[in-house]
Amino acid sequence: GELQTHIDVRAPSAGRISHLAINPGLFVHPDDLLVEVVDGSHLHIELGVFGKDIASVQKGQTVMFKVPGQQASYVGEVEQVSRVVDPSTKTARVHVHFEDNPALSPGVYVQGQIQTALVTRLAVPESAVVQTADQAMVFLAENDHFSEMEVTIGKALNGYVPLLDSLLTPNTKIVTRGAYYISAGMEGPREHNH
Repeated sequence: GELQTHIDVRAPSAGRISHLAINPGLFVHPDDLLVEVVDGSHLHIELGVFGKDIASVQKGQTVMFKVPGQQASYVGEVEQVSRVVDPSTKTARVHVHFEDNPALSPGVYVQGQIQTALVTRLAVPESAVVQTADQAMVFLAENDHFSEMEVTIGKALNGYVPLLDSLLTPNTKIVTRGAYYISAGMEGPREHNH
């Protein structure tokens, strides 16, 4: 054999270069890895879910995910759930499929939320809830006065707080702005509802 200084190499399939193991002037053998090409036509996500939560994850559930530091969010679907918990990370793997998106690249770290159960709850803007050390409350707007009602709240999401055990209905008029000012301005005995 004769040494060649230049040779064209074609990948067997289309994709993105994920690893380049050569540089100009490098002597290579026929079995050396030169370039690693990743097929970008089917990307998926592998999420780590804590073992205590894995029982509520099922195939077909919706997953909302995003790349940390970016505004855009994406939607996927649980395709496969591992029931084996890794003892070092205390997590099990959840395989998620999503529509291909050129903004996402192989190997990118994402954060995701799996919608495990759809429960309809009344939610109010975060600004409507006044929290003290031991309770949360909202103010009801009744004719010409306000009264407070203690509520149990869930975790805020997108500017809204779910009410977990409230007697409020969707037609109840509550103060959505300035609730802290009403709380601070109330003097004397307060009307208090449970």
